[in-house]
Amino acid sequence: MHIKSIDFLKGMAILGVLTMHSCVSHACLNYGTPVEILLLQSVPIFLILMGIVGAISLNEKGLNLKPYITKKATRFILPLIPVFFITLYIGLAGYKPIVKSPMMLLGQMPVVGPGNYYITLVLASIVTIPLLWYISKKSMGLMLAGSFGISILFELIFPNGYSAFLYIFKFQFAFAIGIYLADCIFKKKIPLLLDLGIFLSTSLVVYLGITGTQLFNYELTYFNALTFLFAAGLILSIIFLNISWAPIDFLGNASYHIFLTQMIFFILFNFGYIINLFVTISVGILFYWSDNKLQMNINRNGWLKN
Repeated sequence: MHIKSIDFLKGMAILGVLTMHSCVSHACLNYGTPVEILLLQSVPIFLILMGIVGAISLNEKGLNLKPYITKKATRFILPLIPVFFITLYIGLAGYKPIVKSPMMLLGQMPVVGPGNYYITLVLASIVTIPLLWYISKKSMGLMLAGSFGISILFELIFPNGYSAFLYIFKFQFAFAIGIYLADCIFKKKIPLLLDLGIFLSTSLVVYLGITGTQLFNYELTYFNALTFLFAAGLILSIIFLNISWAPIDFLGNASYHIFLTQMIFFILFNFGYIINLFVTISVGILFYWSDNKLQMNINRNGWLKN
């Protein structure tokens, strides 16, 4: 089951990420404006979509862990290998300091670029999404409530700062929402309770934007379990309206590779928005094509058996 609107959403989200990272700080965006609020939904949208796609796959094929994890690990880890060595070279050459940390085992690059925590979330999703999906088949309510509780508890324990590589707990609820939305999309129906949650979450985002109130963490006020349903509302609107446009859809397909490219690019450069966009998208697409070719050869030759 392929939904073109999901590609469109990923394409729009990667443009949002590039826009945020082109602005080296939030100073270039007025705090609490609609533009900033929408841009900050980019990562939650990616993660909720990850939950949707993972759940659709598991619903169709069942919980056969070996092929599922092999496919996801190959897709996500192979592109990380050149990124690791490029960032290692950047550090060894003295352009930026190398960050030595056990978190390198969980996706941290030798030199940390903007959004590096997302890699940890992607790797964690390989195991987390099947686990949440399995729990949802026993009790969807338990899966949602437990994930929400974990995400809120994390914000309360670490309100003013924490390692970004612990974000798996912060974004647990985003994955859970995605798994739930997969069922809603299949049934083509939004339950009243979900409608209410989206309304309350959107109202909270509007209130925070109008009043300038800080929630949990200053930088990430619009970026927590209480606002994820606002992002879910945006996703459902695009999917049910069947919005799609081929150029943006293509960017969505290449979004992971564009993300990895921008992570390296912004370690060293920031030429201005248009040039940043052109370079990161162009190189990211070339990266996507070459990695696709490599992975097709791997599958064709059976180098990784399911």
